Amino acid sequence: MLAKLFVFHWNKWTVSIAMVLAMAWGINSSWDYNTRGRMDSWQSVMWADAPGYYGYLPGLFRYHFRAAEVDPALPAKVGHGFSLDTTSDRIVTKYFYGTAVLELPFYALAEWYSGWGTTDGFTFTHLRAVEVAGIFYWILGLLFLGLALHRLMPAAAWVAPVVLGAVSFGTNVFYYAQRQPGYSHIYSFFLICFAIWCLVTGLRSAKPRWRLYGFHLACALIIWTRPVNAIAVGGLYVWLFSVCPQTFRTFRFWAVAAITFLVVAAPQFLYWQFVHGQWIVYAYGNEGFSNWSHPDFMSELFSPEFGLVAHAPAMALLPLGLWTLVKSTKYPGYILLGVLVLALYSCAAWHAPGFGSSYGLRPMAEYMPFLAVAIWSFLSYPGQKALYWRCAVLPLLVLFSFINYRIMMQFSGCHAREIWNWSEYVNDFTDAFFGHLDR
Repeated sequence: MLAKLFVFHWNKWTVSIAMVLAMAWGINSSWDYNTRGRMDSWQSVMWADAPGYYGYLPGLFRYHFRAAEVDPALPAKVGHGFSLDTTSDRIVTKYFYGTAVLELPFYALAEWYSGWGTTDGFTFTHLRAVEVAGIFYWILGLLFLGLALHRLMPAAAWVAPVVLGAVSFGTNVFYYAQRQPGYSHIYSFFLICFAIWCLVTGLRSAKPRWRLYGFHLACALIIWTRPVNAIAVGGLYVWLFSVCPQTFRTFRFWAVAAITFLVVAAPQFLYWQFVHGQWIVYAYGNEGFSNWSHPDFMSELFSPEFGLVAHAPAMALLPLGLWTLVKSTKYPGYILLGVLVLALYSCAAWHAPGFGSSYGLRPMAEYMPFLAVAIWSFLSYPGQKALYWRCAVLPLLVLFSFINYRIMMQFSGCHAREIWNWSEYVNDFTDAFFGHLDR
């Protein structure tokens, strides 16, 4: 009887308490860190790409996308994330609007607190609201991911915090939740986690109910947040087909998919028509996948500046996870591998493989839910041999995830660096592990 008191189980109460505590810690950490940077510098969470996504909100509700109403100095103040076309009197952004949809509730709270329409929408209060949004969708995404994986592959109670911690701190996910919450990556991460949850808990059953709509809505928003993430959407649909092919034979499934996609796409089409006079626009100009015929996979994986493996030590468990997935057949491991390879290829094919200032290969942050599937499979796989492997690997996973977290927190940003090579990378590593040493 006494032993049962010390057996921990996840239930609605323990999950809720863990979620609230993690949310409180994350928001406090984000506010504490991000208040150190100036609002009108590259250290701000609202700089470069971030205001390009967020700009839809003040653009619509405050300025009605009219350039004449905007302070001409505002684009420079936020790193030129959007521009003002004074000739046609339009606010122009090249980014897609999906991120702004998820930021909308937090923007509304900031407006209510500061007075609706009384500011330019880029005040200290609005920045803090975006920081809360990043942490909120990070934690909510982890919740949906953990629930989905536990349903897919039931495991001991310790597996969930280890996997979710590894995905957060053993990769660059936490960086985009805490230090760059205005970018699209943490929102795409949440949407993919939610889509996986809908797929695992609803669509694979005989009566999917409302999860059918949730799955299609998430997939549509994934695309209209970052269209290249259609790779993830394709992987989700192939996964669903591999485990529940009868779902694809129903008219309702395809009708809901088509209607949802068109409804979600409509605001983007309307914006393009209003600003550019065309329903479909490639707003990125000369930026594109110009390296498609000569992708540099080695740099994408191992570059000390932006390499995926170099800044996501949890990726080292991918081979073991794929092996256990193939052995257990609970999840099609080949689909997971195909999604990650195609996503990596899309990064390598982009004209700027490093994607500018970032911690690690930032477009891969949203694909870490797929890595979580592999790690969960490895940690929950039965057998004595698997136990030996876990005993050998787990301490290293925890150690390197902690070091990676420390590096993310002390990472000065590429804007502050003149030299970025393996020596600089090793210095970051030793600083994170031992503290600052005399060099």
